[in-house]
Amino acid sequence: MKSGVDILAGLKLIGLLNIEKPHIVHVHNRTYFVNMLLCICGGKAGRIYFEHGGNLVGERPEKDAIFYKLFGSFFKIILANSEYVRNHIIKVSDLPEEKIRTFYIGIDPAPYNVTIDRDEMKRSLRIPLSNKVVGIVGRLVAAKGMDDFIKIAFEIQKKRSDVCFVIVGDGDNGVELEKLAESLGVNVIFLGERGDVPVVLTLFDVFLFTSRWEPFGIVLLEAMASRVPVVSFDVRGANEIISKGGGCMIEGRDYQKAAGSVVELLDDPKKRKKITNDGYENVRKNFNIMNTMSKLNTIYDFFGHR
Repeated sequence: MKSGVDILAGLKLIGLLNIEKPHIVHVHNRTYFVNMLLCICGGKAGRIYFEHGGNLVGERPEKDAIFYKLFGSFFKIILANSEYVRNHIIKVSDLPEEKIRTFYIGIDPAPYNVTIDRDEMKRSLRIPLSNKVVGIVGRLVAAKGMDDFIKIAFEIQKKRSDVCFVIVGDGDNGVELEKLAESLGVNVIFLGERGDVPVVLTLFDVFLFTSRWEPFGIVLLEAMASRVPVVSFDVRGANEIISKGGGCMIEGRDYQKAAGSVVELLDDPKKRKKITNDGYENVRKNFNIMNTMSKLNTIYDFFGHR
């Protein structure tokens, strides 16, 4: 779809539905035009909607409320990527609760099991070899709290001078964040958008997660699969991952406590290793993509033959 109302793409979609006559249509798209066509032309297909959270738990929940009031009844089941998101759907819609299920997505841990020459990578980024690295991966937007990451980094620097900070990602707030880091005198390396996130994650000694709101937080799974311990604010959605192992959660947005937790992990290799191992096992057992696929197939089997 090139726009909200793309007539040509709509005609192609109608043609595809007529030809394939699918048993199931699994929708990830909130575009009203697309869902209207699916409701009118989808035939007897079992329609399943997957809610990623996005604006629903962010800045514009009222827009998503309209979507559910218009189209919610047309879906046989709605999958939410966290219990937090499920509760929001229930709150903004008149749909029966049993129709809305929590469905955690997963990742394949294998691509994150990489070996790098840490010294060589540090040299390429001009990081002193003896320095620890605290990092984050995410869009440079208000929701991800990158400004708080820098403010916590400022507090960490007061406690340890041998720490470098890395931000991976791109976004509208890049220039503003660079100015903030410069004004505080924090040694932050902005790597921009990268295609080798598993490699970069391996460089981190601690992953500092600072989102203001988060429907789920798949980057946390990536950090844990890379055997990096997580320090995070206690943010709903994300805390459903961390509570199962692999990180330390900070109540409120307390910079001092977050900095203290990071420093404690850097100072205590045994604790860091335990949290690292717990996180890896968390991903392997609870968020492995193979288990996700199996559960999704079960849902397809049930709703595709009703």
